[in-house]
Amino acid sequence: MKHAFSFLALCLCLTSGCATSYDMVLFNGRVTTTKGKPKLVSTVEIPDETGEIKKVVVEPYYVFKDHTGQEQKISASRVQRIYPSSNREDKDMYYLPNNYEKPASWDKSKPWYKRL
Repeated sequence: MKHAFSFLALCLCLTSGCATSYDMVLFNGRVTTTKGKPKLVSTVEIPDETGEIKKVVVEPYYVFKDHTGQEQKISASRVQRIYPSSNREDKDMYYLPNNYEKPASWDKSKPWYKRL
């Protein structure tokens, strides 16, 4: 009985974080929900003429699975924020372009050195 309980607790701990989905907020205001954590890729391995595998630095991009299970890629320069979907109720964490207020430092009536 003791072993069965410990095995059940171990299984529960291992499977508790598997179905986590994340929200990717893009700079254009679009929110994309992913299955699992998006992976940032900045290098790619490709074979050269001799057949040796070389690592090549590329523009960083995120690889993730969408809600249909298909693998998608999106440039890292388009992604503003990534959050777990469990925090969806917190509306203040998302970038809302329609409700965005400029900081006071963007006031152009003063020279830039007086705004600091």
